Amino acid sequence: MQKTNQDFVPILRIALAVLFILFAYIFSQLISGLVVYTALALGAGGQSDTLDQLQNSTLSQFAFLGVAMAVELGLFYGLSRITKLNLGYLNPNKFSLSKSWIIPVALAIYMIASSALMGLLSGAIDTDQKQQIGFENVQGGLELAMVFGALVVLAPLAEEILFRGFLYTEFRRKANLVVSSLLVSAFFAGFHLQLGSGHPPLWSGFVDTFVLSLVLCYVREKTGSIWYGVGIHSLKNFLAFLLIFVLHINI
Repeated sequence: MQKTNQDFVPILRIALAVLFILFAYIFSQLISGLVVYTALALGAGGQSDTLDQLQNSTLSQFAFLGVAMAVELGLFYGLSRITKLNLGYLNPNKFSLSKSWIIPVALAIYMIASSALMGLLSGAIDTDQKQQIGFENVQGGLELAMVFGALVVLAPLAEEILFRGFLYTEFRRKANLVVSSLLVSAFFAGFHLQLGSGHPPLWSGFVDTFVLSLVLCYVREKTGSIWYGVGIHSLKNFLAFLLIFVLHINI
């Protein structure tokens, strides 16, 4: 049977959605870097001081992440207004406190599945390689609050809106739950390989975030909302924040 133009519309939308997220990520990084670098350069003694603050200052790293995610969400807001996207998954009324048990249960499923898969792949990938999350010189309560805001609030919110909200919705126009979840999760995990960081690809991070995304996609499918996913993602990041920055346990 010959395919009609309507058959290609969902595929085109998926391709454009993927390109949009890639563009939003790269553009937001460039703009954020320019803004923060300019602000530091105006107050720093020279280029070396500016670069040092970019790499070692908690405030600078927090500002970079905050500006980048604000740009990403601003671009998404503009896209949603221009294309009149259906944003039903953002409706807070779809979140119910009586169903908040979903958050710890889903987190436990993710942790068990991720650990099991890491064990199976321990001979194929470097499971001891650590993720480069920045914030290497955190001191004092104010800087801890910045790290908390960046990792536990901003990152989960932006990533759930863009990946399990926008991108997953576009994939589901054409594909079923399994295919959509696998493709969205692979794309999401690819952002956690740390390519271009000067370190080897972080395959352990890819596997971990791939499993996390599979769980988040399933929760998104069954609840019709991203807010349970935001809770799961935030709780996962909070536990990492607690271990690394509060208890100083190297994980």
